[in-house]
Amino acid sequence: MMPISTLRPQIPFDQVTARLITLCLTLILMGSADASAEAPSVISTGAAVLSGRVEPASGTLRLEAYDAASLAYVDDRPVPIDAAGRFKISLEALEPSLWRLVGEKAKAFLVIDGAERIEVLLRPKSLGGVQIKGSSGNGRLEAFGDLLEERNHFYFDDLKRRGEAALAAGDAAAFEAMEEERDHKLTLFYTDLGEALEAMGHSAAVLGGLRYLDIYKQRPLFVAARDRFARYSPDGQVSRALRRMLADAETADVGAPAPAFVLQDRHGQTFRLEDFRGQWLYLDFWASWCLSCRLEMPRLAKIHREFAAAGFAWVGITPYDERDAWEQTLDQSQAPGTHLWDGDHRVAKSYRVGRQLPASFLVDPSGKIMARDLSAKELQERLAAELPKAAREPAYGRESSPAAMAAPPAATNPLPSMAPGMSSASDTFRAPSASRLKR
Repeated sequence: MMPISTLRPQIPFDQVTARLITLCLTLILMGSADASAEAPSVISTGAAVLSGRVEPASGTLRLEAYDAASLAYVDDRPVPIDAAGRFKISLEALEPSLWRLVGEKAKAFLVIDGAERIEVLLRPKSLGGVQIKGSSGNGRLEAFGDLLEERNHFYFDDLKRRGEAALAAGDAAAFEAMEEERDHKLTLFYTDLGEALEAMGHSAAVLGGLRYLDIYKQRPLFVAARDRFARYSPDGQVSRALRRMLADAETADVGAPAPAFVLQDRHGQTFRLEDFRGQWLYLDFWASWCLSCRLEMPRLAKIHREFAAAGFAWVGITPYDERDAWEQTLDQSQAPGTHLWDGDHRVAKSYRVGRQLPASFLVDPSGKIMARDLSAKELQERLAAELPKAAREPAYGRESSPAAMAAPPAATNPLPSMAPGMSSASDTFRAPSASRLKR
């Protein structure tokens, strides 16, 4: 993927117009009247007041604070509720911060940017879901989610349609011709998101928005936010959390030891990282709903056949998926290598891999990460330089073909995208008041 800083080539006038209209509307929703002005300060002194009602009116209610050290929500205090389920508390809100109200049947994720009066209706989806009023930060975060979904459709729907057609036809050349277009649109896509994040100013919603992105693929957005908050509130929750995120990213970056894992394949056989010690290991995080992942499989199968005898192992790891869809994809693709199920996403999280798939790591025989997110061509060139030619086999065989990948599984994500790992934006982002803001 091209870096965010890459200069944009010219694009058609209708695309420019649509992008400007969307961004202007989003800036209004986010409370910024002038995108070119200094990012607004939303902090204010005093107390934020949280009030509302829990439905059904029973059980307990607790307030949790987002902890910048652990990047997780931690218990802060119990919240009294009366017989009708009503509650009202105040808390000092001298810094933009993230909070969470946790009942027995629902959770409300809160962005508190100052002394606001916030009303929360906490109820499960079966009763209508969570509603939040009065939080400017939650409004900013919801607007960011709407923008992400709209941009995802705008840039990638047509590309996805043509990619599916190329996949069904087994036309690898057609897909390769689309890769440059995909990379160009990815640059525009993430530039739009970066502008929207900057328009949030010093709201803690920035932290909420960034947590949906891949820190390796969009590192410049994290660095820009860190630097902006460092000038504004260097010891605040958001500043400390951004520093921790960027520091944690180094644990699975190039030059670091590959994090250990223990996973099983579809037959229940257990595999560990150390089982592959002494080989060049390609860890490929993929999912059945990811079109780019499925299109890459035939190329990886060719590389596997060429280099396996020389000491190369292809290990696929699948998080964020339905097991039946994963197994159906394996059946259709007849993909070689070792493929492991990461149902609770723990291994993906240890490698700092989110839903922006595919994500990959090339690990050397000693267990050190040597490269991230190589294309199939880059992987082939790297292995050709590292592994002895005499031990290789011709890169042709029947293991996997583009045509074998044609039919997507019945249980795929409803919006697989050419944007790596963009799962259904409606599933991920459109819950009321950004109620899916989670770790």
